[in-house]
Order: sequence, then C-alpha cells, then structure tokens
Amino acid sequence: MTDRRISTEEVAKLAELVRISISGEETEKLATDLGKIIEYISILDTAPTTAPEDLLPSPVENVMRLDGEPHDSGVYRDLIIANFPNKKGDYLAVKEILSREDVN
Repeated sequence: MTDRRISTEEVAKLAELVRISISGEETEKLATDLGKIIEYISILDTAPTTAPEDLLPSPVENVMRLDGEPHDSGVYRDLIIANFPNKKGDYLAVKEILSREDVN
C-alpha cells in the first residue's frame, strides 16, 4: 500500500471548497481518517488489469434483454455468505478502516 498522507492544509482547503467550518481538532482527525481511507483504497493499484480491447471479444453492439421475473429475495444470500472469506454469523466481515472511537 502506498503511504499517502493528507495534510491539514489540504483538509482545510477541502472544507473551504465545500463551505463548511471545522475546528483545528476536526481538521487533524479528518486528515488522519482520509489518509486511512486512501491507504485502504490504494490496494486497487495492485489489481491486475487488461487492455480494454482484451475485454471485448467481438464488436460492441447494443443488446437489449427481456425483463423477466426477478429472483426471490435472499435466494443467493446463503451462497454468498458461504463463499465470503471472512464472516461473523450471517454478516460479512471486512477490514476496519475507522475505529468506533474515530466515529464518535
């Protein structure tokens, strides 16, 4: 993961652009939180990618599908939960980005 820090000056500039008033303490907290979020999202940089032409085996054309009956709610739920690497009961567990203390 990249080590991308957000400066308090950048947070202050963002607050000015969206026209909100934040205290110095809030600026520090937001800089830390935004840095964590950007660091977590940076894992996408390591995702394998292919050239767009490799994704389309044939010429692009507009194909309309017929609308059918939607599947019943929850039909795929158990299958998704069974295949998810981290789970807690019936919930999917993901990496914590912000702690509960950060939210309050």
